[in-house]
Amino acid sequence: AIDLDIEAGRFDDALRRLDALERLPGRHDAWEVRRAEILERAGRTVEARQAYVEALAALDAPARGDRNSRGLEDLKDTARAGLARTSSPRVPAP
Repeated sequence: AIDLDIEAGRFDDALRRLDALERLPGRHDAWEVRRAEILERAGRTVEARQAYVEALAALDAPARGDRNSRGLEDLKDTARAGLARTSSPRVPAP
């Protein structure tokens, strides 16, 4: 449903669905990165950048037992790439 909301441009609805998922018990690392991606797609660059920063901080938390897992590294790579995209200056189209 989140993907359908995004495809339809209903970014706030997608974020509300994500909020509901984050209230469930368990780890939310992937959802934190997903939130940043949704904000980026919505053109909310400043919020997206902050969300990527927060996601990376959570992924780098020292208490993690899965520090070297491939899935964790993939999430970090996604967050780093998003952070780079939201940090680079945009060149206006001619």
